Amino acid sequence: MRKLRVYVIGKRTLERTLAFAKGVISSDKEWDTKVVPLKEFLTSGFPDDLNRGDAIATWGILRGTGLLLNEAKKREIDYFFMDHGYFKSFDANEVWYRIVKNNHSCTSLKFVNKKRWESFFSKSNKISPWKNQSQCGPYILVCPPTNAIMWYQKINYDWTDYIVKKLKYILPRNKHKSIKIRLKPNEPIVDNMGNLIRLEPNKSDSSLEDDLHNSYCVIAYNSNIALQATLRGIPVITSEISPCKAISYKIEDLNKIENDLIKPFCQEPPKRKDLLYWLANNQWNLNEIVKGTAWKMLMQNETKDEIEI
Repeated sequence: MRKLRVYVIGKRTLERTLAFAKGVISSDKEWDTKVVPLKEFLTSGFPDDLNRGDAIATWGILRGTGLLLNEAKKREIDYFFMDHGYFKSFDANEVWYRIVKNNHSCTSLKFVNKKRWESFFSKSNKISPWKNQSQCGPYILVCPPTNAIMWYQKINYDWTDYIVKKLKYILPRNKHKSIKIRLKPNEPIVDNMGNLIRLEPNKSDSSLEDDLHNSYCVIAYNSNIALQATLRGIPVITSEISPCKAISYKIEDLNKIENDLIKPFCQEPPKRKDLLYWLANNQWNLNEIVKGTAWKMLMQNETKDEIEI
C-alpha cells in the first residue's frame, strides 16, 4: 500500500491540511494516509519509510514546509502542494485552494470542458477581449518574485535587475521609462531556513487596477497578477512555475517593435480560454477537499493528455 503523509504546521492552516487528509482517507483506500506534525520533520528529518511511489502533502513554503518539499524533490518522493487558488482565492463567502502534484502551480495545459469554469468562476472573472496594443497603456509592468519565493526556488541572483537590464538592452532608449516595477504589498521576508522574519509593507503610487489598465505587457515570475492580466487581454511573460506558462510570450518578442506596436502581442494566444478552464479544474473549495472530490479530480486530471502548445 502506498503511503501518504500529510504534514500540518499549526492552527492557521490546520483545517485545510486536515481536510485534504480526510478527503483521501474517505475516497481512496489504496493509500495509507496519516497526518503528521511538521515538527517531526524539523526535529527528526525526513522519514526513512517513504519510498518512490509514496507521497507527502503540506501547505505553503514557509515555517519549514519549503525545506520539507525540497527534501521530497531531492529524494524523488511525490509531493502535493496546497496554497491559495487561482480564482476567488480570498472570496469572503467561499475560499478556493489549489492543490498541485510535484509543482508550485499548475503549469501544464490539458483539455477539459468549460462546465466548472462557468459554474463557479465566470461571473466574477470576466474574460475581456484581447487588446490591440494601440488600446493599451504605456507600461511594461514587472512583478518580481518575493523574497520567500527566491529562497524556495534557489534564485541566487537579482531577478528584477536582470529583467530590467534585459529590457533596456532590447528596447530603444525612449521606451526605458515605460518599465514599471510593482512589488507585492506585504512581501514575506524569510531567513535561510524559510522561517518568516516579517512582512514587508511595500507601497505603490497606484492601484493594481490602474497599473493593469496602463500596461501593454506584464512580466511576472509567478505572481497571480499575470493571470489577472490574461483575463483582461494583456500579454504576459512568465517563469516556468507560473500558471500562465502555457500562454506566456518570450521576452525576446519585445524587440519586434514597429510604429509603437508590438506585433507578436496583437494576436490572442489560441489556448487562453483552455488555460482558464483547466485551472478551474485544478482548484477546490474546502467542502470539495474534505469530501474527496479534489483528490479524485487530481487523479483523473493526471491521466488526461496535454494540449500541444
